[in-house]
Amino acid sequence: MSQARQHFCDFRGNIDVKIIQQNRRCDGRGRGIALKFAAEGARVGVLDLHEEASQVVVNEIRSAGGQAVALEADISQESAVQAAVAKIRERFGPVNVLVNNAAVLHDYVAEQSDPDYFRHAFDEMHPIGRVGTIEEVANVFVFLASDEASFVTGANYEVDGGLGVKGEQPQDEKE
Repeated sequence: MSQARQHFCDFRGNIDVKIIQQNRRCDGRGRGIALKFAAEGARVGVLDLHEEASQVVVNEIRSAGGQAVALEADISQESAVQAAVAKIRERFGPVNVLVNNAAVLHDYVAEQSDPDYFRHAFDEMHPIGRVGTIEEVANVFVFLASDEASFVTGANYEVDGGLGVKGEQPQDEKE
């Protein structure tokens, strides 16, 4: 007899909607956070600068049996964000949790940087000797949105494997 999957936090009964804000490509942390919330039973709005990018994540969520809606907005434009929130409210009801995962990465850095270089630099610098996984980061978001964190307020969480405590940040080598 197979057992039903146990959820870390069951959002099916106590939280109706998640909206995940992302900026650029809908990959990495934002995608992982959206997938984690959906796996826990949340209905997810995936917002990106380009709706096609958020639709890829929404399709992934739906193919796994979850509920999601793709949204498009430039988060620097308040009216566009308000329109996206209105769309998710129309689809799922009130927005209970907002994860603002928007990041700005200049195109020249993204296009000219070697990902292996950055991974190696981060691995060397982390006190625990490795870069965290997207799932490890997503778990923190899910926990903070859950009833298990009901007494948590006004705190900052550094999900960096101790890098902030060590006081180092990666620096691009000067030529």
